[in-house]
Amino acid sequence: MIRFIATGCVLAILLCAYGISVGEPLDREYPPTYTERREMADWDTLFSDRDLIGSVLLYDAVTDSLFSNDFAWKTAGALPASTFKIVNTAIGLEMGLLEDRNTIFEWDGTTRNVESWNKDMTLAQAYARSCVPCYQGLARRIGPDSMNHYLAKLDYGDFRVSADSIDLFWLLGSARITPLEQIEFLRRIHEEKLPLQPETLSELKAIMKRSDGDGYDLYGKTGWSVDGGHNNGWFVGYAVQEGRVRYVAVNVEPVGELDRELFLKSRVEIAVSVLVG
Repeated sequence: MIRFIATGCVLAILLCAYGISVGEPLDREYPPTYTERREMADWDTLFSDRDLIGSVLLYDAVTDSLFSNDFAWKTAGALPASTFKIVNTAIGLEMGLLEDRNTIFEWDGTTRNVESWNKDMTLAQAYARSCVPCYQGLARRIGPDSMNHYLAKLDYGDFRVSADSIDLFWLLGSARITPLEQIEFLRRIHEEKLPLQPETLSELKAIMKRSDGDGYDLYGKTGWSVDGGHNNGWFVGYAVQEGRVRYVAVNVEPVGELDRELFLKSRVEIAVSVLVG
């Protein structure tokens, strides 16, 4: 069992209280060429109809083709936010800190604003509910040295994590990941090309699986960061449909005042519309 520890105050206040030194992302090349890169201008309405701006980047593994409404969007990257739970889970499993999807996170008794966090839960539930305190506790157990080691080993950015930032660096600071980097990391998970034990990758993919759709399986993770009052949202994932695999990275920001419910549900809606539409 793993006990997640109270941070002592509301998360947003805590984030502002920390000084975080993370470093710039690694300037690395992924596959330098694709068979096709196609602009999809009609996808802009997926955002404008929801009072959002942003991009959707789609990679079709069968045709080796990239599609996007805006290839220039977030080329300098954005905070990974809770999409980092994919990596955090992988490291925890690989290190043996997490046994499997049924590993229990014990509630510490602190009442938080998100009701679903105020109870014991399994690893699979903590991932699905995006339990911040659960994963902060896991990151502290991993520690900065091991976290830096695995981030380098997995080629996931150049996030120089310190003891002060160990449980916050993916939520606030200068950590950045681009939509293309997200997709290429997902490819290495699905194709099992990460330097991790087969058991780790198998369990990770089981945890990432969101649903059995209408003829397809969907894997992925949402993310939401609020940095300096600036809202940024992610959905990164992939769909397997009749042997065909398509990967997606959706990144969105609200236009004007935040409509929280619309903002949150739109990330997955946009992704599914291009993955299996």
